[in-house]
Amino acid sequence: MKNSITIRHPWPQQQLELLQGITLTNPYCQRFAHSYVIGTVQAGRGILQYRLSKQELARGAFYVIEPGEVWGCQSEELTFSHLLVDPTLLQHIAIETLGTEKALPHFPASGICNSALSQLFANLSAGLIEPASQLKQQETLLTALAQLLLSQARDRAELEHVGGEHSAIRRVKAYLAEHYAGDVSLGTLASIANLSAFHLTRVFRQAVGLPPHAYQLQLRIAHARNLLAKGLSVSYVAHETGFFDQTHFTKQFKRHVGITPGTYRKTAKFY
Repeated sequence: MKNSITIRHPWPQQQLELLQGITLTNPYCQRFAHSYVIGTVQAGRGILQYRLSKQELARGAFYVIEPGEVWGCQSEELTFSHLLVDPTLLQHIAIETLGTEKALPHFPASGICNSALSQLFANLSAGLIEPASQLKQQETLLTALAQLLLSQARDRAELEHVGGEHSAIRRVKAYLAEHYAGDVSLGTLASIANLSAFHLTRVFRQAVGLPPHAYQLQLRIAHARNLLAKGLSVSYVAHETGFFDQTHFTKQFKRHVGITPGTYRKTAKFY
């Protein structure tokens, strides 16, 4: 169906989500990745902004977005597939494939010019929605992820941000993760960080790519997706994740996910 999004969970433990968009036209919207996003484009065009660079999207485009990073996209009649992979799953596969046991896989290149990988994951996404045994689907999936890791992944120690994230930012992120549904004040976060409110806002945005309120919103959206996929009502999920009301929840969810919570609840099915 034109200008539509379909979401499926082909993995029983909710470690995978397949999101398919058909001829979507949307203005630019910023998002925060909680999972690895492996994207392929089948038709249309768009602009992907990630890691301070822009990538033109057209048929055959292939890209990987890492968890914990901000990205944005503008689309014009774009048909695409996003495979959202839980970090723990990809790390487990990386341990077996690459022999790494500590860091999460790192993909230094956001836009990957590899027609074979692009076609492999496009076929994988198509195959996950067709009737097939769970065994076949999982074997195909693991083979594709292993090939991606072997050809593109690097040790995260190669990241240029030597020394890691500032401890104050880690404390604030941990607090927001625990209180994602709460009415958290900037003063509370500043006290946790031991910084002034102004300084916290500035360094948090520099480190994360989003201000604290937008980061909390992304956490709420992520929790809402999990609850909706379990079949819980939209009104209940809106209340449990801290939105003002169901109308506010629906507006924000559609803006960031692309479909309404009710539609997501119906289509985010496990099989």
